[in-house]
Amino acid sequence: MRSRPLVHRGAHTSRVLHGAATTPRRGALAKPPVIRPSAPVSPPIPLPHPLIESSCLHVQCKLPINLREFIAHQFGAALKSNDDTILAMAANADDETLSKVARAIRRYSTNRAREAWAECVAPLTHFERESAAAAPRTILCLACARIDFGEAADQFHRHPRCLTVDFGLACTGQSGADASIPDRLQCRIEEFRAMRAAFGLPHFDLDCYVASRRVTFSWRPVDSAPVRVNV
Repeated sequence: MRSRPLVHRGAHTSRVLHGAATTPRRGALAKPPVIRPSAPVSPPIPLPHPLIESSCLHVQCKLPINLREFIAHQFGAALKSNDDTILAMAANADDETLSKVARAIRRYSTNRAREAWAECVAPLTHFERESAAAAPRTILCLACARIDFGEAADQFHRHPRCLTVDFGLACTGQSGADASIPDRLQCRIEEFRAMRAAFGLPHFDLDCYVASRRVTFSWRPVDSAPVRVNV
């Protein structure tokens, strides 16, 4: 792109004097051809494995439970719906398998966008701060669609419709001292889902994931009928 206005040279052409020797102006005014370097042609470079390890598969951004189960369902009974199995498969998969995983993720996102979901977001620092408390209290209420921290957290959710999940142990580390807080939150959700299922109760597909140090909880909206089963 030129940085100056274009100059129309035809308006400033000198007159040719009679009897004066003339020289061809084409050669004098001709500009050297502009040589544009052509991009070297190289074979396609395969995606390196670190792209998988540094994306949403980070230790503080594990695959959501619902996405893991969806991918496992797409690949059949041979694939278990846990992070280790899916990560091992993705890290050693060929291009065709990775394309199948990508299509499954897109299909999952499309299906989810057509459905009704409730969400609640809280900074990860709130959980870290609560973990330093003597008696951490962290209550997520699916009916109220909010999460509260501190000693009075459960006092906000005493309505008969409230359906709460206590993440206090996830903050203290008693549910896995060597695990990170996001890992412990997800483990607590898996316990909640398993216990609800064992009693034949809906767990509303409660899930969570961490991105940009913010924890997002999502679940299917709780029915309007009065329900109170705190786990």
